[in-house]
Amino acid sequence: MILPEVERVDPNALALERLTWVERLALKPLGLKKRVEGNALHFTLAVMREYPGRLYHRTPGWVKDGALFHLRIRADRNQPALIAAALAVELLHAVRREHEQGHWWCELFLVMPDHAHAIMAFPREQLMSEVIRNWKRGTARIQRVRWQDGYFDHRLRDEKEARETWDYIRRNPVVKNLCAAEEDWSWWWSGIVENPRLRLDEQVERVAPNAISGVPPPPKPAA
Repeated sequence: MILPEVERVDPNALALERLTWVERLALKPLGLKKRVEGNALHFTLAVMREYPGRLYHRTPGWVKDGALFHLRIRADRNQPALIAAALAVELLHAVRREHEQGHWWCELFLVMPDHAHAIMAFPREQLMSEVIRNWKRGTARIQRVRWQDGYFDHRLRDEKEARETWDYIRRNPVVKNLCAAEEDWSWWWSGIVENPRLRLDEQVERVAPNAISGVPPPPKPAA
């Protein structure tokens, strides 16, 4: 596991406009003014740097700079929360299965109550829209998830933008007051770094395996 690297910034010597937009987002709940001046405010800014970069010995050749996308997929307004434990596990299991089968390369997939964020790349021979549509259809049929039509996508130009997007996505549950710190959020999976709070294989065994595989359950023995 790759531990986060913590950067400490002296606020008395740093103007807010020099921070990245991710760092600004981290400071937003503190109600700071546009510029930090003098000694009026004393605090330590801890910026999480856990984005590990790609493990090139495991990464497919088609995952190159500029091939990654930030995706956001929204659930229908009438869909119950996606973070119900059994459902979140099944969704992340479905994400990992697509990753292992080579339909996409998933650097991060994080489930929120009513949407999901992802950082992904797609093989050239497959259309991104088609891969996502097939995954949504599968989870709609097997997990009974109701998704909104379409999705948001943004191409990440380089590793710096990928790192910033990783930080933004991982901090999203904190910004939405769903947990106190990024490491408290269980419902994410990555093909390049381990989630220490998620034991997917163990947790999959605790939910109905037929709900994940799509195989009808065996008939109950006669009384």
